[in-house]
Amino acid sequence: MRFLGGIGIAAPIVLALVAVVMPSTLLATFDRGAASLVVLLVAAACGASLVAVIVYGWLRVRLGRIATAAELIVAGDTTARVSDGGGGIDGRLARAVNSIATALEEARSEATTDRLTGVASRQALIAALFNEVERANRYRRPFSVAFIDIDHFKAVNDTYGHAAGDTVLRGVADAIRMNLRASDLVGRYGGEEFMVLLAETDVEKAAELSEKL
Repeated sequence: MRFLGGIGIAAPIVLALVAVVMPSTLLATFDRGAASLVVLLVAAACGASLVAVIVYGWLRVRLGRIATAAELIVAGDTTARVSDGGGGIDGRLARAVNSIATALEEARSEATTDRLTGVASRQALIAALFNEVERANRYRRPFSVAFIDIDHFKAVNDTYGHAAGDTVLRGVADAIRMNLRASDLVGRYGGEEFMVLLAETDVEKAAELSEKL
């Protein structure tokens, strides 16, 4: 692109300088036929320069939006997308960038969300726990953690099958999530165990919420 832009800018400047500084010398060097040929070559060079400028501008516009989307994705915004309606190389690039963004978004979702219950995964839960503990210590704010374990869950699986057990896990996760504040976080710690992070909550309030759940 820089090469095209350089041609588009440099060529007309050089031709203009030659025409202004040495017009008589340039034409005197050639006979009339040769001079006409030189004029045609100059016109062709000007046309090529104009085409280079147009192509450079087109590429800047078409590829610039793809580059912007790619930069957003690299910065962590996996929701960034670019219009991929084109059928040329820019369309292919746009579709490739969109596919990469979708794959990254799905990978992030799988890493932070438990696929069965839809609540936070163990990995996301532990990361949030460390962040909340650090924040509570730094600002001397209350913070509580609740563990929830489903009693006799193995008996459910053994009696009714794992599909019924999965239904129980989803139901418990939904019941917990519906009774929490937006600032709280519930996640599946493992098996039939859940962990609830209660920001700005002291022990007494955490006990009340636990009884409610």
